Amino acid sequence: MGIVIPFEVVRQDKPDTEAELRIQEKEAIYRELIEKEARKYGISFLEAEAYENEKYRILDTEEEADGEATLYEIRAKKNGTSLYEASLDVRIGFLQNLNKYAPDFRCPTRLNHD
Repeated sequence: MGIVIPFEVVRQDKPDTEAELRIQEKEAIYRELIEKEARKYGISFLEAEAYENEKYRILDTEEEADGEATLYEIRAKKNGTSLYEASLDVRIGFLQNLNKYAPDFRCPTRLNHD
């Protein structure tokens, strides 16, 4: 089962823990990166978000089928964080590196599905 990243804040008050605050900050960073991808492809935020979620759902399914620890599990254990936070770290890292090292990259398969 893939990890779903919610963007809506369920709680309207301040976070109770440092981990909750850290996750909220990472969610905001991830949202900004998806918005940047949406602008790059000339699509809506919701379309870009759906694409990212589907991409990771497929990758997660393939990893789980191998029966070994997933990248998220390894990262969560190493950093002492939740699986959700580990997934945010991976997604943020990928998009940040893509923007840093290949800012003009356009995925050919993504462009063919418009």
